[in-house]
Amino acid sequence: KNSLPLLSLYYYTKPRSFLYRSTHPLHKILKGTLKKNSEKKSVLYFTVHKSASTFFNRYLNDLAKQTGQVHIDINGYFVGQGQKGVEKQNEISFKQKAFHKVGFIYGPMRNYIAVPEMENYPVVLVLRDPRDVLTSQYFSIKKTHPLLTPELIKRRKIAQSATVDEHALSNQSDRFVKTYTEYINHILGKPNVLFIKYEELIIDFKNCLLKINNHCGLNLTEEQIKILDKSDLFKPKKEDQSSHVRKIKSGDYKEKLKPETIKVLNQKFERILKTLGYEL
Repeated sequence: KNSLPLLSLYYYTKPRSFLYRSTHPLHKILKGTLKKNSEKKSVLYFTVHKSASTFFNRYLNDLAKQTGQVHIDINGYFVGQGQKGVEKQNEISFKQKAFHKVGFIYGPMRNYIAVPEMENYPVVLVLRDPRDVLTSQYFSIKKTHPLLTPELIKRRKIAQSATVDEHALSNQSDRFVKTYTEYINHILGKPNVLFIKYEELIIDFKNCLLKINNHCGLNLTEEQIKILDKSDLFKPKKEDQSSHVRKIKSGDYKEKLKPETIKVLNQKFERILKTLGYEL
């Protein structure tokens, strides 16, 4: 798949993506054939790439099994569709059919979606220092991220001939400025929103789980908390650049980026860093 990415995209990835969508719970919601099994309030989980979002895609499914809700991976439903999928997620007609206030756990959503009547949902927002996000993203795009779209194939070629500093200063930084700004403007600080830093998550996962449980009214038992506590997975590990989970550590950008690159990023993300409580 990595040696012939375009061939893989059209003869392996795209057929698998079609099959995945046709059996996806969201497909049944849009068709009106999925019955909910829980009367608990639906949960919205927002984050960004490189903030344990792949882990939480699986984890939210496990959580839903414990609560009796149905896990809906909105982003995953549109895998392989690139910008077209992002635009579809924000269509009013789609959102009115896809989002229901009871019975579901939606996420991880890696970009802002203006969910109708969002104030009636418990919302969880997990964000990471954007300088670490850009650093981690470079190694992911360069070596490990699945090549699901022609755009990702193009970005891998660029990353393989670029340095981590060049990547951090590319248009990818502008993309994250936009995403973080939307979260700050539309979600952060609202009474129905629980904000958790990625850095807190990797240090004390169980405490974050307890916060999510209380905020979202999940009413998990002590036994369920024990089952769902994945603290061991977030223990610091030796860096492995060939792994999608390369290095569980905060502040990695200080080791990987040049001082002049960090200075530019500090200026570009100044409002975001100050708002979220990160040092400049």
